[in-house]
Amino acid sequence: MPLHGLPVVAQGALVVSSVLSVVGSASGLALLRGTRPSELARFDSPRDGRGTRQLLLGNVLGVFGALLLYIGLVLGSMPMLMGVSTDDEGKAAALVQQTLVLACWLVERYLICGRPLPVLQSCCCALVWLGTTIIEWAGPRPYDNMSLGMPGQIAGCDGGFRSPFVIYASVWLTLLTFGSLLLVCGEEGTCVMSAETSDDDEDDLNRVTSSVADLHRVPHAFRRKALPVVFGMATSMSGILLATGSASNDMGYVVAGALLLMMAVLCAWDWLWRLEMNLATWGAVFQGFATTLRVIQGHFVFRDFRWDPPDVHGILVVYQFPGLQMFMFGMFVMYITLQFYLYTSTWRQWGDEFITGEAPIADLGLSSLSREVSVDVMEEEKLYRASSNRLCRGSSWWQWFLLPVCMVCILVGTHVPLIRTEFVLPDVTWLHDEAAIQKFEASHEPGQGHRFRDGDSYIDVITWLYDRRLPCSALVVSYNAMILPPLQILFFFLILLRPSFVPEELHQAMQGYVMNLAPMRFTQPSIMMLIVGIANMPGPGDSLFGGWFTSGYWFFLTYCISVMILAWSVQPKEDDCDRLVQSDQGRGTGLAVDSDLDLTESEVDTAEESEIRDSLQSTGLLIAAVCVATAVYLALTRPFLNFEYRLSGVVVHGMTPTILDLWFSIGSVSRFLMCFSAATCVFAPCAWIFFFALRMMPRYRERWLGHVARRAEPVVRPWVMCHIWAASFCLVYYIVTARNKAVVEVCAHVPKAPVGLVAVVCMGIGTYALIAFAKDKTRPAHLPKKSSVPNLPGGVCVWGLGPVAMVMFWGALLCSHGPTRPPTISSVVDLNSAVSRILPAVNRKLYAKIPESSGDCEAYWQYRARQGEVLISSPQSEMTRGCSGQSPLTHFTTMTGRSVTNVTALWAKGLNTLELANVKVLAPAANLSTAEQQWYLTISGLFTDVHIYLQVLVDGEEFLKGYMCCDNKLHFTLQVSAVCVPGVGFGSMHLQMLHMDKIDFVQRTEMVTSPSSSASFEMDYGTSAVVEQTIENFMTLKTGKLLMRHSDGSTSDTLGTASTVLSQIIDLNAGHHCPQHI
Repeated sequence: MPLHGLPVVAQGALVVSSVLSVVGSASGLALLRGTRPSELARFDSPRDGRGTRQLLLGNVLGVFGALLLYIGLVLGSMPMLMGVSTDDEGKAAALVQQTLVLACWLVERYLICGRPLPVLQSCCCALVWLGTTIIEWAGPRPYDNMSLGMPGQIAGCDGGFRSPFVIYASVWLTLLTFGSLLLVCGEEGTCVMSAETSDDDEDDLNRVTSSVADLHRVPHAFRRKALPVVFGMATSMSGILLATGSASNDMGYVVAGALLLMMAVLCAWDWLWRLEMNLATWGAVFQGFATTLRVIQGHFVFRDFRWDPPDVHGILVVYQFPGLQMFMFGMFVMYITLQFYLYTSTWRQWGDEFITGEAPIADLGLSSLSREVSVDVMEEEKLYRASSNRLCRGSSWWQWFLLPVCMVCILVGTHVPLIRTEFVLPDVTWLHDEAAIQKFEASHEPGQGHRFRDGDSYIDVITWLYDRRLPCSALVVSYNAMILPPLQILFFFLILLRPSFVPEELHQAMQGYVMNLAPMRFTQPSIMMLIVGIANMPGPGDSLFGGWFTSGYWFFLTYCISVMILAWSVQPKEDDCDRLVQSDQGRGTGLAVDSDLDLTESEVDTAEESEIRDSLQSTGLLIAAVCVATAVYLALTRPFLNFEYRLSGVVVHGMTPTILDLWFSIGSVSRFLMCFSAATCVFAPCAWIFFFALRMMPRYRERWLGHVARRAEPVVRPWVMCHIWAASFCLVYYIVTARNKAVVEVCAHVPKAPVGLVAVVCMGIGTYALIAFAKDKTRPAHLPKKSSVPNLPGGVCVWGLGPVAMVMFWGALLCSHGPTRPPTISSVVDLNSAVSRILPAVNRKLYAKIPESSGDCEAYWQYRARQGEVLISSPQSEMTRGCSGQSPLTHFTTMTGRSVTNVTALWAKGLNTLELANVKVLAPAANLSTAEQQWYLTISGLFTDVHIYLQVLVDGEEFLKGYMCCDNKLHFTLQVSAVCVPGVGFGSMHLQMLHMDKIDFVQRTEMVTSPSSSASFEMDYGTSAVVEQTIENFMTLKTGKLLMRHSDGSTSDTLGTASTVLSQIIDLNAGHHCPQHI
């Protein structure tokens, strides 16, 4: 629906709008590119004043170019404004919009530079265009009702904003705020991409060092990474605001979207003028981030993501298969391309230097050296290049063996279910006499129950999540199963192969990336362990919920362990660092630190200063370790979340476990995983802190204990996973709060005293900080040290702590001020209304679950065989198909005069024709004289086609047998009554027949006259109270007992168990055993 006042979009208008958007944006960018100050500086001629006029004209053209870019962005947003972004024309317009990448490359190559661009830029443009085109063509489309606005983001359970929306709003608003500050702030200084170096006494070698260091000195390094991200966030949020304003006819959203587009134009202006980057890089990086962040935003904000339905055909139509696989391939291409840019954004190949020839590529400062020194350096350089061109240098055979093991394990682990959970209802059996009841209670055979199992592979879960309107969770699962594993394997392959075309800086970046990513792969197995632990609470013997691990889980865990070992094995060793440092010194790269020519740390600092610094670091480490240990103890022993299972909004089960409880629950399924959890969260951190403390103490560095710590600390460090467990606990809360309202729900709430949850967060942050500190202190000397804080006004307080504080502020604000759901049931009237709404579904379940017949199935089978309905030679399984029971339904004996009459109901058929017409709860009458409450539940229903086969014996002789009822529909009304005592709960339930239709026993019946003959006749038994009483006793359970067999072999009375469960449910929902407000 277009915005109020705009005409309905014409056929093809959006495609034309996208074409004009590409042309206008490319033209505006070209003007901005050609009028930046450095391009106009050559026209500055103070003698004739033409420079001033050229500068003024250039500025005017620059403003005009920015206006053209803004118009192009607005034209590109027309599908959102017109409300047709999900149509075929909206998809075609999006595909046209991606050609802006190619347009920018063409403008830069042929109109501005007129010479070939660097291969890096051209390849990046091609990959981004390919990835974004596949994403727009094969990706799902949102179909949410945008007119709802913010109320449309309400979560399930008790309401509030959905956790994906909270995360999205907090992150986007924070980064846009600081992105606005970035546009008006200038970076102080430049980024030096080199290692820490010392002064050298030899001036010649020092000049070589400084000359090479200048090659790695890049201005505005942080801005190169931040501007594309800010642009992508501004354009993506602008689209969502424009779509919301169009759907709700709210101009406030439209104005906000237009302002964000202005911010995007300023980002492009800053990129082209201040950073002086070219259009090819802009098109690849900015468009890549814009498309990727728009996809991520859509999965956070929208719920109803769909591919095209199977009955639609066309060139732009993509079904879920293979659309999902193609969509993930496009996301993989974009992810690896943008990651490559972020790691290499300081390379000069991304700018204009390599195009204009201004980069000092070959100048190594050798001309100023003496002839002898120059020859030596050049010889060392040749030797280094020869050794560095050898493939697989530094790798071992077992690493190449472990790499395919990782590949096989992740393939199997993602295509096989990892865990299975089940919901088990116990067996319920009706027994008609005392002998059968005693026999049943004496048996301790475990009951099979009615099991509802669930378990899908990672690949199947992605489709399931999209179908259940959980696209954010689907994207996260897709990222973990289809994007990260191939990326990891590719990085491992390049690290082990070590080809010559991979620069050393990129090689080091890949080493650090795989090491940082490897521990995080254990997040998925940890979450699966927690789900199984929650499902098995309170432990063995629980007959309601359960879960276990499948073979796929062990494959996935093997993959995680193999990845961890590989990542640890490819890290640079300290022994290798010395050789690299010496080689770098010989080549004059300025990356050396510990050579004989450099000044040692003890020569720079006094002994007292070094001792004070080491003492302070050791004291700080000890205090941090104590704080983390306290947080771990509190996290393990205090409840961190309250879990509830709800059915139609009613809490039916609740638990408040601690982490130790969950570990013991996991141990009931797998002791190995319980021990693994304890080892990675308790024992490994203790051992690592011990080794790291020894490594940091100067007195032990040169002793044998220090050497052991130096070897053991890097080995133990990757297995310290307190932060991984903390992230897993938080992700469990995210998974629960991300779900939509449903009939069956799992809800989670923060306890009133959130000591456990706060301790979990502190445990994760503290462990992560300690590991980061250890990595920094033990970093090999030849590796460059990169500061994560930009050189901007305010420093770390503004640009480091500021975003964290703002994200926390927005998250707390949205969580505390989100829309709430009213209570589902607040009175008896609401309860009756809710029950009436689910009656149709209950009747369908009854028809599917109730057997067609019940009673003496063997006798029923023989009767059907005599009637020619079945073959007597059929297998035994056919006898019990559609029939349950091994004995008659009921037996009744009475005296009629001097005769003894025995009435036996052998079986009944047509039981699945039961329909419940009404179920109503009657509130107890107000009675101030007693605190007890008398509750009633009336159940009205009918059997549309039920027939009961009766056998009547008079004085031991068979008098008659046959189907005695019922040709007509049999209506009945049952009443269940129970007394609720405050502080105790509900007592035993009692069944009573309030009404049952008059049974007219007018049937064609066989009467046995002699052993060899029988006569058929019709006889009215409607006046026989004996048979009526028999049927009534059967339906009200007065002649037998309804028993429940649990999975552990125990037996309980069904009605008594129902009373106990009812008391527990009321206590969970109202806090009292008996309802207080009725």
